[in-house]
Amino acid sequence: MDLNSEWIISNSNGSYASSTVSFANTRTYHGILVRRDPSKNSATVLLSKIFEEVRYGDAIFSIDTNYYRDSVFPDGFKFIMAYADIPVPKWSFSFGKDRTINKAIVIDQDSDTVVIKYDFSGQIPDSIYLHPLVAFRSFHHVIRTGSKNFASTKKKNALRISDGRYCIDIVSPGDFYEKRYWYYNFRYPREVERGTNSEEDLYNPGVLVIDRPGNSLEVVITAEENNITFDEALKKYRTFRSVDGDLADLRYNSLSFLMRHDMIAGFHWFGPWGRDTFISMPGVLLVSGRYNEARRVLEHYAERIQDGMIPNTQDVEALRFSADTSLWFIYAVQKYLEYAGDDDFARQMLVPIKSIITAYIKGNSMFHLDDDLVTLTGSPLTWMDAMVSGKPVTPRIGKPIEINALWYNALSFYSRTAHDITGEDTEMFSKLARRIKQKFRAKFIKGDAVLDVSDPDDMKFRPNFLIPYFLPYPLLNDRKFVDLAWEKLVTPYGLRTLSPDDPDYVPTYSGPQPERDMAYHNGTVWPWLAGIFITAAVKTGYDKHALLEKFAPLFSMSRIPEIFDGSGTGIPKGCIMQAWSHGEIARAYFEDLRGGRS
Repeated sequence: MDLNSEWIISNSNGSYASSTVSFANTRTYHGILVRRDPSKNSATVLLSKIFEEVRYGDAIFSIDTNYYRDSVFPDGFKFIMAYADIPVPKWSFSFGKDRTINKAIVIDQDSDTVVIKYDFSGQIPDSIYLHPLVAFRSFHHVIRTGSKNFASTKKKNALRISDGRYCIDIVSPGDFYEKRYWYYNFRYPREVERGTNSEEDLYNPGVLVIDRPGNSLEVVITAEENNITFDEALKKYRTFRSVDGDLADLRYNSLSFLMRHDMIAGFHWFGPWGRDTFISMPGVLLVSGRYNEARRVLEHYAERIQDGMIPNTQDVEALRFSADTSLWFIYAVQKYLEYAGDDDFARQMLVPIKSIITAYIKGNSMFHLDDDLVTLTGSPLTWMDAMVSGKPVTPRIGKPIEINALWYNALSFYSRTAHDITGEDTEMFSKLARRIKQKFRAKFIKGDAVLDVSDPDDMKFRPNFLIPYFLPYPLLNDRKFVDLAWEKLVTPYGLRTLSPDDPDYVPTYSGPQPERDMAYHNGTVWPWLAGIFITAAVKTGYDKHALLEKFAPLFSMSRIPEIFDGSGTGIPKGCIMQAWSHGEIARAYFEDLRGGRS
């Protein structure tokens, strides 16, 4: 049992509860109730944790754990006998003969409400002491003693805590004794590694004392005055995520990314990102037949088109638009129709798709057509969008290979679909697609090399060239380049973003953010690229069993992180679970390796 392994549960608002198996928070992003603000793509840690103690006669045991600068205290982790996180996180604590506590935590699917349930077997505790520790701050930041003013009131079974802006209720039986303490110097080891905020003080308004709790106890933490029971919340949570068959745990957890009309790109710190949503959708939603949810997400983004462009994010202004997000949107519609066969929806989507294609033909301040190919004049406009000191690490100005493959795919899809469904004369789009196909190889294949960007030519060996193999309307089928990717880029955890032979290759993703951003697309392994590679490999004759064996570590995971080190050590880095990591592994498994949908 890895006590530092992280767990997370989320709801349709994108709010969540998360910590480690030991309940020691190791990130600023951890908390028992972290409420997302969809309008800002940010989140607020309301209740950081609850310091819990149980009393049997004169003996008092803590089931909490925290990191400090030079110590770990208390030692509640020592009492953990078992842990599981499907369907929701659940612990078993033992305090000697005939003293067992089972603890489980669930979040309400529809409201920002968390319920913790304690079941007691054997000797029943004489008392339970609950010390809530609150923060009420951005999940990126920390607070210190006195930096906020909190107020607390107890009415009936609800303890209300507020800072004048945010408010939560903790609903529990028992008596409340006001203390108004600050707990000092919590240490967050994962933030120390990342060179970000790593120490914090937390406010404790007092202690809830529950004497003679009986066989079970439920505690509700809510930002919405919702007093749902544990069983009610668990039933909703499980019903929404109901899956069976292969990769069941991975697909179960994948639905954590789904919001009401959007998708979270990754937990903990990402909000919705268009590109990530469209790449993730086939594996997260379509392979499981969740067509209604997929349709709602696509309609949501179609409504946000501005001048023929779909915003990539509302979260980072410098990355609001890209050269590929709108083309990935067309791909997502294409995949939806492949699965659902919904001609009425296709007819509806042809309008925004045509506006996107028209915008690419017209061009804008970020890119334009040059000899029919998309040419970038600004940066960063591709998925390799890391920046250091305001400058892109991989500018990719010119004609990126995957952008033009997506452009060709979009034209080919629209010209055929619009003609078949509406009878529209799409010959001008078909001709443009044919011209691109005729030029593509000469533009991007130079001798024994495949370019990452053309005009100016960039011969760095990156995985982007696999997208022209992968798309429904492919432009490449040469096995020799796929073989080279197998040799230079493929690891059991995904693909490196740069060949180790390159002088700019960075094998380890570590250190302060500028150092991490330099490595992000210069060697760091991305699991989502394994899905792209698997499709390209199957199309060029690779053995499916060999691919299953190679990527077995990914297929065995119930949560797939954002990235791994390029060195291939298999240590998760970045977000603890990433939507396109989940989506592409599931899609490739069902479409390419198993040969069917779930």
